[in-house]
Formats: sequence, structure tokens, C-alpha cells
Amino acid sequence: MSEILEKNKIIIVMFLALVAIIMGITILLRINSIGDEEIVIEKRTEDENNTEEEKFVRVDIQGEVEKPGVYKLSEGAIFEEILEKAGGLTEKADEDFIEKNLNRAQLLTDQQKIYIPAIGESSGQTLGGETSQTLNGKISINNASLSELDSLPGIGPAYAQKIIDGRPYKSIEEVKSVKGIGESTFEKIKDRIVL
Repeated sequence: MSEILEKNKIIIVMFLALVAIIMGITILLRINSIGDEEIVIEKRTEDENNTEEEKFVRVDIQGEVEKPGVYKLSEGAIFEEILEKAGGLTEKADEDFIEKNLNRAQLLTDQQKIYIPAIGESSGQTLGGETSQTLNGKISINNASLSELDSLPGIGPAYAQKIIDGRPYKSIEEVKSVKGIGESTFEKIKDRIVL
């Protein structure tokens, strides 16, 4: 056997060298492909940062819709858009209630909750009603009822109606544009209102 090894020594050395070269190339290719994946991850991170600059609202829609849940929509989205994203109404949805109480063209606000009742279900809640328009004690100037706005310090029913007439607002500071609501009144209510 050692005679065979002696005669084929060059072939065995070349074979082992070839195996070593193939293994080296394979390792280098894997290292390079890992480097490419890292670049892709960095690009994804840059893309995510760019999308964070866009403004969004998150709205919770529940009740008689095909796909209830929390949806992320572009700022300026309206009720009809979230209804479409949620798969539309179920057969049990109270369409009379919707037609009478919900404005399909109303702008959505961040952290808003919408409930679609079933036929025969009693619901005092509307898209502009008290249940969905307060968040952690803060009142939505874009959606709150007259009585909710009236509960703010320095805001009576007349100013509450003026706030409603001036909708929609893009920032809470815009409420100062309502005639009669100056800086001092705004200072009293700014920590109690949201869009």
C-alpha cells in the first residue's frame, strides 16, 4: 500500500490542495453574502426612517365590520377609508344607525375608536359622540360633542359651537383662531385637548 501512496503522492497532494481551495472559496462566498445581507438590513432601516417622517393616524374600529382591529392610515384619512380597510360592514351592521349618526367623510384622528353597532343593539355612541372622543381625559377638538367642549374651562356653549364650526383643525393651536378664544383661554385648555 505504501508503494501506491509513493507513486500517487503528487495526485493525492493535488487533490487535497483542490479540496482546500474549494473550501476556501466557499467560505469567502459565504462571508461576502453575509456582508450583503448586512447592507440590505441597513437599507431597510433607512427606508423605515423615511416612512416615520410621514404622518399617520391609528384608529381602532370594532363591532360589525368584517375585520375589526387597529389600523394605521395616512393623516387626512376619512371614515370611509377605514371602513374599506376593515373589509366593510357585516350583514348584522345597523345601516340605519350608520346613515343617521356617522359621517362617512369625517377626518379620522389619532387614537380614535369607532364602534359599529348591530341591528337592534342600543348604542348612544356616534363618531362624534362622547364615548369615542375622549382619551385619558383629553377632549378631541375635531370630534367632541358640544357638551364635551362646553366642559372645558373658559369654554361655554357659544364657544363650543364656534369650535365645532371651525373644524377640522390640524393642530390644537389652531383653536386660537376661533373668535373669542385667546392665549389665556388656550393656556387653560391646551393640556385637556387633542386633535
